Amino acid sequence: SLNCFDLLPHNIRLSVITIATNEDTLRVCCAEYLSRWEALLLSRLCCTIPSRMDWNNLPLRLIIGNLISFSSSLFLIASCIIRDPKKVFVLQTLENIVLSVSSFVLGSYAGISTLLIAAVKNALVAAGKFTFGLMIAFCVVLTVVGLWINNRGLIGLIPIFATVSLTVCNYYTKDILAIKWSLLANIAMWSVYGFLIYDFALGTMQIITGIITFISIRRTEKAIREAKNTKNRSSVG
Repeated sequence: SLNCFDLLPHNIRLSVITIATNEDTLRVCCAEYLSRWEALLLSRLCCTIPSRMDWNNLPLRLIIGNLISFSSSLFLIASCIIRDPKKVFVLQTLENIVLSVSSFVLGSYAGISTLLIAAVKNALVAAGKFTFGLMIAFCVVLTVVGLWINNRGLIGLIPIFATVSLTVCNYYTKDILAIKWSLLANIAMWSVYGFLIYDFALGTMQIITGIITFISIRRTEKAIREAKNTKNRSSVG
């Protein structure tokens, strides 16, 4: 039973006598000292208490999913700014894990599978254990699992393609500039995907992250050119 003593005088002990037709709620009603008709009246006046969160409530899911998605974008932004390739993949692992929770709340199960598999892949890349065989295996697993649980039609193919293409890039790209250019292409695909599943925080933050990544690429290119010019002048001198 579910007690609700704050609604009635202390000498009345409450107990559950009616379960509402909505399975998500319990209607708390009467006391053993009340007559049958008084109990029925009280059951109509008494509050309705949610037994669990109503995940069919789309606005609620959108708010929660977007908040989680926003927090995941912070990891992605950080990964696009730093210049250490290992730290880039560590931060992306964290971003994938948090973003998979957002996809679950928003009901995009293809996104969950690809993100969790990508998190494992990024952890292996960060550890320096991502071999050619693992790249092929991850591409196959990402494609098969993503297609199997895809519930968004063509929209659900976007995270699959984005993650598979980035997986190939993770193996072949070694320097920080190539890594960031592959990230920028991946960010563009995830931005489109975010808006299509109504994850506006994801779509917006991906655009902002893309801009930050592009600026970071330009600064890195400038730093590399300056370093080369300095080295050339030193060799000439």
